[in-house]
Amino acid sequence: MEKNTVTNGKLAVETPVSVDTELNAEWEYYESNRDELVKNHCGKYVVISGNRVFDVYGDENVAYFDTIEKGVPLGSFIIQHVMEEEGFSFPFM
Repeated sequence: MEKNTVTNGKLAVETPVSVDTELNAEWEYYESNRDELVKNHCGKYVVISGNRVFDVYGDENVAYFDTIEKGVPLGSFIIQHVMEEEGFSFPFM
């Protein structure tokens, strides 16, 4: 189960909310590479699938539809908004 804490009036989620265990690897990849992703893609949306960055987009909807169009199955990727502050992802199932 996720551990939620409140810091400076903001909810911090240590693990993603409602993430299927199949996508934990993608979340862990993001967390492990977060500093590098922030450095290179801050403000963008990264699609992570199979423990790698599949692609980077400026818009979340474009990221979703383009990823599906490229044949990546639902339930096998996350789209993460890369920000300096911590956030969480939603899996696409």
